[in-house]
Amino acid sequence: MAQTSTLRCFYEEPERAREIEFRFLRNGLFRGEHCIYILHEGDEIDIIENEIADNGIDVIHFKKKGLLHIVKVNDLLTRPEVYMDAFQNLLNDIANKFKPIVKEL
Repeated sequence: MAQTSTLRCFYEEPERAREIEFRFLRNGLFRGEHCIYILHEGDEIDIIENEIADNGIDVIHFKKKGLLHIVKVNDLLTRPEVYMDAFQNLLNDIANKFKPIVKEL
Protein backbone atom coordinates (compact mmCIF):
# COMPACT_ATOMS: atom_id res chain seq x y z
CA MET A 1 0.00 0.00 0.00
CA ALA A 2 1.27 3.46 -0.86
CA GLN A 3 2.25 5.77 1.94
CA THR A 4 0.55 9.15 1.84
CA SER A 5 0.90 12.35 3.79
CA THR A 6 -1.44 15.21 4.40
CA LEU A 7 -0.71 18.57 5.96
CA ARG A 8 -3.30 20.62 7.81
CA CYS A 9 -2.02 23.62 9.72
CA PHE A 10 -3.72 26.53 11.40
CA TYR A 11 -1.59 29.58 12.10
CA GLU A 12 -2.37 33.13 13.04
CA GLU A 13 0.43 34.34 10.79
CA PRO A 14 -0.07 33.45 7.10
CA GLU A 15 3.67 33.78 6.42
CA ARG A 16 4.46 31.04 8.93
CA ALA A 17 1.78 28.79 7.45
CA ARG A 18 3.19 29.24 3.94
CA GLU A 19 6.70 28.47 5.19
CA ILE A 20 5.47 25.12 6.57
CA GLU A 21 3.45 24.38 3.41
CA PHE A 22 6.40 24.99 1.13
CA ARG A 23 8.76 22.92 3.31
CA PHE A 24 6.29 20.02 3.17
CA LEU A 25 5.97 20.45 -0.61
CA ARG A 26 9.74 20.64 -1.12
CA ASN A 27 10.35 17.49 0.93
CA GLY A 28 7.87 15.48 -1.11
CA LEU A 29 9.11 16.74 -4.48
CA PHE A 30 12.75 16.05 -3.63
CA ARG A 31 11.74 12.47 -2.74
CA GLY A 32 10.12 12.11 -6.18
CA GLU A 33 6.55 12.16 -4.89
CA HIS A 34 3.57 13.71 -6.64
CA CYS A 35 2.57 16.87 -4.79
CA ILE A 36 -0.69 18.73 -5.22
CA TYR A 37 -1.06 22.36 -4.16
CA ILE A 38 -4.72 23.36 -4.16
CA LEU A 39 -5.85 26.97 -4.47
CA HIS A 40 -9.32 28.38 -4.14
CA GLU A 41 -10.93 31.17 -6.11
CA GLY A 42 -9.23 34.44 -5.40
CA ASP A 43 -5.74 32.95 -5.41
CA GLU A 44 -3.62 33.47 -8.51
CA ILE A 45 -1.56 30.55 -9.77
CA ASP A 46 1.32 32.70 -11.03
CA ILE A 47 1.67 34.44 -7.67
CA ILE A 48 1.73 31.12 -5.82
CA GLU A 49 4.24 29.69 -8.31
CA ASN A 50 6.51 32.68 -7.65
CA GLU A 51 6.20 32.19 -3.88
CA ILE A 52 7.00 28.49 -4.26
CA ALA A 53 10.06 29.34 -6.40
CA ASP A 54 11.16 31.96 -3.85
CA ASN A 55 11.20 29.14 -1.29
CA GLY A 56 13.77 27.09 -3.17
CA ILE A 57 11.55 24.89 -5.34
CA ASP A 58 12.19 24.77 -9.08
CA VAL A 59 8.55 25.00 -10.18
CA ILE A 60 9.27 24.60 -13.90
CA HIS A 61 11.45 21.53 -13.33
CA PHE A 62 8.95 19.72 -11.12
CA LYS A 63 5.99 20.60 -13.34
CA LYS A 64 7.87 19.24 -16.38
CA LYS A 65 8.60 16.03 -14.46
CA GLY A 66 4.88 15.82 -13.73
CA LEU A 67 5.37 15.83 -9.97
CA LEU A 68 4.06 19.29 -9.07
CA HIS A 69 0.37 19.86 -9.63
CA ILE A 70 -1.05 23.30 -8.85
CA VAL A 71 -4.81 23.25 -9.10
CA LYS A 72 -7.33 26.05 -8.70
CA VAL A 73 -10.72 24.86 -7.46
CA ASN A 74 -13.61 27.31 -7.54
CA ASP A 75 -16.48 27.15 -5.07
CA LEU A 76 -14.33 25.27 -2.57
CA LEU A 77 -16.24 26.45 0.48
CA THR A 78 -19.76 26.75 -0.89
CA ARG A 79 -19.74 23.54 -2.95
CA PRO A 80 -17.34 20.95 -1.49
CA GLU A 81 -18.54 18.31 -3.96
CA VAL A 82 -16.88 20.35 -6.73
CA TYR A 83 -13.62 20.12 -4.83
CA MET A 84 -13.93 16.36 -4.38
CA ASP A 85 -14.78 15.82 -8.07
CA ALA A 86 -11.85 17.97 -9.18
CA PHE A 87 -9.49 16.20 -6.79
CA GLN A 88 -10.63 12.74 -7.93
CA ASN A 89 -10.20 13.76 -11.58
CA LEU A 90 -6.68 14.98 -10.84
CA LEU A 91 -5.77 11.73 -9.06
CA ASN A 92 -7.13 9.71 -11.97
CA ASP A 93 -5.14 11.83 -14.41
CA ILE A 94 -1.94 11.31 -12.43
CA ALA A 95 -2.55 7.56 -12.18
CA ASN A 96 -3.19 7.26 -15.92
CA LYS A 97 -0.15 9.27 -17.01
CA PHE A 98 2.57 7.94 -14.76
CA LYS A 99 3.80 4.49 -13.89
CA PRO A 100 4.42 3.87 -10.20
CA ILE A 101 8.00 4.09 -9.03
CA VAL A 102 9.24 0.60 -8.23
CA LYS A 103 12.21 0.33 -5.93
CA GLU A 104 14.34 -2.80 -5.91
CA LEU A 105 15.21 -4.19 -2.53
